Amino acid sequence: QLPYSHKQRLRSGGHATHITSAMDIFSLGCVIAELFTDGRPVFDLSQLLEYCNGEYSPDPVIKKIKDKAVRHLVRGMLKLNPQERHTAEEYLTGNKGVIFPEHFSFLHNYFKHFTASSNTPDQSVQKLYRDIEAILANLLIDKEGSREDGYGDALMIILAAVTCHLRVVKFAVSKLQALEMIQKISHDVTDECILERILPYLILLVKDKWGSVRSKAIRVLTHCLKLIRRLPRSDFNLFPVYVLPNLGHPPSDPDINVQVAFAECVADLALTAHRFLELGQLMTNQEADESTVMNYQIQDSYDSELNQLQECFQSLTEHLLSVHETPVKKSFLKFSAVKLCDFFGPQRAKEVVLSHMVTFLNDKLDWELHGTFFEAIVGVAKSIGEHGLSILEPLLQQGLSDPEEAVICKAIGAMTALCESKLFQKDCLINYLGTIFPFVLHPNIWVRYGAVGFLYSVVQELDDIDVLCYVMPKVEPFLKHPVIQITNQLVLLNALKEPIPRAVLDYVVKQPSIEDIFECLTDRQVSRNLSQQQGRPVKYKPLTEKLAPIFKKLQMLELTEEHENSLMALKGHILKQHENRSLYPDHLDGQQRGVVDCEKVEGVVSRGTSLVFDNSTSNQLSSASRNKRQSKPATKESSTSNDWDIMFGEPQPPSVAVSSPPMASMAPVAPVAPGPPSRSSNIPIIKEPSPEHMHKSPSLLHKITPPSPSPSTTPPPSRNTALTEEQLTQSNDHLLSESLSPMKTHKRTSSSEGQTISISRRLNTGDVQMPHLDQTTCAQNLRKLLHTKKQQYLEDMRAMDHELLKSAAFQSFPGWSPKGQLIAHIQEHKEPINKVFALPDSTIFATVSSDGTTKVWDTSKLEGRNLINKAKFTYTQGGQIKTGMFCNNFRSIASASSSGNIHVFDIEVASKQKGSNRRQHMELLVDVEKTGVVVEMAHFTSGGQNVVCCCSNKGKLFGVDLRCGERVWNLSNNVKYGLCLSMAVDPLENWVAIGTSLGYHIIWDMRFHLPISNWQHTGHGTRPHVHSVHQLCSHPSHPSSLISAVSGNNEVSVWDMETASRRQMLWASPTQPFSEMTSQPQQQETVRALATCIIDNCPVVLSGGTDKAIRLWNLSEPTQCGCVVRPGTPGSVQFNSRRFTYDYKSQIIEGVDVLRELRVSSPPTLSSAGGVNPIIGGVG
Repeated sequence: QLPYSHKQRLRSGGHATHITSAMDIFSLGCVIAELFTDGRPVFDLSQLLEYCNGEYSPDPVIKKIKDKAVRHLVRGMLKLNPQERHTAEEYLTGNKGVIFPEHFSFLHNYFKHFTASSNTPDQSVQKLYRDIEAILANLLIDKEGSREDGYGDALMIILAAVTCHLRVVKFAVSKLQALEMIQKISHDVTDECILERILPYLILLVKDKWGSVRSKAIRVLTHCLKLIRRLPRSDFNLFPVYVLPNLGHPPSDPDINVQVAFAECVADLALTAHRFLELGQLMTNQEADESTVMNYQIQDSYDSELNQLQECFQSLTEHLLSVHETPVKKSFLKFSAVKLCDFFGPQRAKEVVLSHMVTFLNDKLDWELHGTFFEAIVGVAKSIGEHGLSILEPLLQQGLSDPEEAVICKAIGAMTALCESKLFQKDCLINYLGTIFPFVLHPNIWVRYGAVGFLYSVVQELDDIDVLCYVMPKVEPFLKHPVIQITNQLVLLNALKEPIPRAVLDYVVKQPSIEDIFECLTDRQVSRNLSQQQGRPVKYKPLTEKLAPIFKKLQMLELTEEHENSLMALKGHILKQHENRSLYPDHLDGQQRGVVDCEKVEGVVSRGTSLVFDNSTSNQLSSASRNKRQSKPATKESSTSNDWDIMFGEPQPPSVAVSSPPMASMAPVAPVAPGPPSRSSNIPIIKEPSPEHMHKSPSLLHKITPPSPSPSTTPPPSRNTALTEEQLTQSNDHLLSESLSPMKTHKRTSSSEGQTISISRRLNTGDVQMPHLDQTTCAQNLRKLLHTKKQQYLEDMRAMDHELLKSAAFQSFPGWSPKGQLIAHIQEHKEPINKVFALPDSTIFATVSSDGTTKVWDTSKLEGRNLINKAKFTYTQGGQIKTGMFCNNFRSIASASSSGNIHVFDIEVASKQKGSNRRQHMELLVDVEKTGVVVEMAHFTSGGQNVVCCCSNKGKLFGVDLRCGERVWNLSNNVKYGLCLSMAVDPLENWVAIGTSLGYHIIWDMRFHLPISNWQHTGHGTRPHVHSVHQLCSHPSHPSSLISAVSGNNEVSVWDMETASRRQMLWASPTQPFSEMTSQPQQQETVRALATCIIDNCPVVLSGGTDKAIRLWNLSEPTQCGCVVRPGTPGSVQFNSRRFTYDYKSQIIEGVDVLRELRVSSPPTLSSAGGVNPIIGGVG
């Protein structure tokens, strides 16, 4: 407050000829002394003059400063001789960490540059926002990351810089950035700082003109109030007196973002206000006297204040729940519903929260709102208790019939959680079980899992007698075989009947005559039951003209008698689905599910050729052609049009007469050979009817006059003769090529009659004409189209060098059977061979060995048993080579050794060089101590990548890009799973499976580089033995299955990766299945090699083990299994003197399909086909 001037200025009349920094140091020392003495000045004017003459000493005032370091600093600054005073930099450096905090220099330098630039307030806030992370990082002094003393004071300086600009900024983005900085700083400041320095600015921004600022201010305000742990006594009524009156009325805000923000924060605000009230009550009780009257008065005051607070939030909540905006309802359900129930108490929560929540299900078009409702209803029901179940029961039943399957899953999950919370009575549980458990026949796997989970929770709540009397009768009709361990969810899942096909369920739900369909299904079910009781063949009633095409379509969709029983079990659900479906208008349903009508969008230009005719083109049809089409019998054209209507679910044009003969019976459908995998899993595969059925059902074929005969076409058969399979195929090829040709779309004319072929189909934009396919049924054309598209997919993948589609997992060998005949021995390797890998579609294979070499062999040059077979060339790498593979479009080989070296060399370049030392194309070095030894490798080429995936024994999974030679990603398995021994890659490169020494199977999703599943293979005894996983490979026909070979008993298991359950087990041991491995030699045998393929449309596994046997396992036909190369005795050329014949039997043991090898004694013979000499290192 007093102007301090240096003594030299006073001597010269206040006008010094030369001003030095020592003068400013003196003035600063006077200011510091006054600050630390509670405003007492060090000098007045007379004392300052006396001090200049050496007649006055300021020590009496300086001694009143409590801090010793500050006293020393002030004395140094107030020295009479200017030469004895230090510079400001010297004082800062000398007192760093003593008087001035460590961060003082950083903040001083930063704000020096910050204030030097002439920025507007908005620019200053943006600069602080850009630098806030670096500022907070520089304030971390200790290496451990702990903040120094005074860190909160430093943050207050930054906070002051933010808030001083907050008053005058103009743009909304600046205010949002300031709010984000306040939210970050609030974590480390004191409660007093939040109450006094932050809260007023947040209340100011809650009333801002920008809606985005108001919504952000509500969230930051809620966040800061939740951080407060201690309150001064004067702030106990902070909410009713200050916060709520200034908060306004957010539910009525015109901006929906503000309403959503308040819906997220209203519960946290209510709980924070309740906590503040309890803090005040606690402090009041501590200060109150022990008198009874006083305690009663305090309690009455607390109850009245709490009631007032609840009424205030009740009013806000009721106004908020009356808002019709769906995002507001979702936010309330997700963030506030359960918490508000805890705040209001059971009775008021039932009146305020639950009574409004039930209205949310009236919105029939928003399935996400329904799903969020059933996620929140569990917590609400737990808070309210059993009194609210009468309101919740019809809502839960409504969720089970929701048109969206995701809502059904969440409704079942909600009922499961309520059951686990013991809110349901016994009779309610049994009734709900009868309603929910039929969902195990639903095509959605998550619905089936939810139904099994509900059964598990019900069984846990009931005793054994109730389970046997009430639960088992409701469960047994849905099981393929009896189950003892009903509490084992994996066993129960494997024992369930096959679910209803998706195409069948969707088609039945869409039918307008669904009541007639179920009436017919009921009659057919009764006929089957009576025939089964009387032991006679089943005879069904003839179908009506109305139901015949419907059941014909269902036959194409693979409807079986078992599926008919499943439809009857889900009859109630399907009827409700059909009823609810009528509530969805077509235009709203398409809009809700993301279907965009391009014709209504401006600026969309059509690219390509359309497959429809416009009105002008259709008018150009000749009158002769029209008359000819109209003169054709109605049965030929109506049947085909009916097929199109059935397939696409569209009404029949009124101009076409519908006439279809009734279907007498459901004829069997011939199986279709599996094709390559398709990315479109929602398209049903239409199976072709058998030739016998074609002869018996003339309505399946429709004969018309085809185009003029040519060398590539076949003359039409007579009316009384059915088409042969060859003619049908040729007709399909011709029609398909016609329909897929873009140049012949708008107009097609036959060469003989000039007849224009067309298809009539009703679309939303009007009637259009398309080519009419009368040569065969539309279902067969669709099957042909799907087959053509699959072939095009394979060709496209090959064109993109997607070589993995050529692997064995996608190859089929019709009629092939391995003979087990020895071809040759290879003996160039001096140490054990660690891996053999082949070049697809060629006679080349390679081997890697512990002798440090990689050799490439040509099977076409391996001749006889007694000749010396030489490798095509040898590459010497050094160390013990553990694994290898082909890469770079199979032009190179990558190999990894135990020393950590990974070499990639080109085969063609290496083969032209002489000698055994080949020049490598690329060399990489792996840190063995940190990463471990690479034990498996795989090549990733999908999406244009060229990456080698390496797996080390220490659980490290990393990818190396061969184009740059650097790692592109690194993954790590948990060390508790054991050492990694094997690896398998999905043929489509979507996942990687790893097997460990402790029996763990670890699945990684390579699209997102995340672990998705893991399980352990253990024994079944009282002390289970850990089985190491030595080999892994993907299933040849089931993409979600994994085949693994573990130690002992030649055991091979087929696992379902989705459920981590064992589906099948291959057992080639004389001991009983699931036996523990002992020290007996027969139980020590282990499968060390696996290969898969498809033979005659059946998945096949070839296994080779330590017993020197090669076995062929047909996973579909046990009678086709066999021992290709029989086990031999080590050290002997001949087999065991006691010969065996091998029989293979399939049986269900503990819910697992066990394919077991049985040895039957037989007389010894001199020779046996398929024998092999047990020579170490031999390859057949």
